[in-house]
Amino acid sequence: EKLHSLFLTHVFHGVPQATLEQVLGEGGATSRLDNTECVALIESPPHGILHLLDHQCRAPQGSDLGFCVAANKCHADHRFFLSPKLSRSCDVESKSGFIVRHFAGDVLYRAGAFLE
Repeated sequence: EKLHSLFLTHVFHGVPQATLEQVLGEGGATSRLDNTECVALIESPPHGILHLLDHQCRAPQGSDLGFCVAANKCHADHRFFLSPKLSRSCDVESKSGFIVRHFAGDVLYRAGAFLE
């Protein structure tokens, strides 16, 4: 996400706002080219996803499931975070995984081997 943010900044630096809106649609330049909220979700202290993982790694009874539960609890209302729901197409529930809405698309992260 950070590399992608750097790429977007570099490529579109100096392009007039009117041109971006013409190509991406009204308001699209801001919403589609700015992934700072997603970067913050992943790395901002004290509740960013990486900080929650670090906490579980340091906890005496830390676990992969504990990490996923903490992530779902902290970020349930975040627009770049989704809690998976069991369905025919998804065999993961919120206590054993989570979804991050990256720029390139939604990615499902499953509990298991996070703490290794």
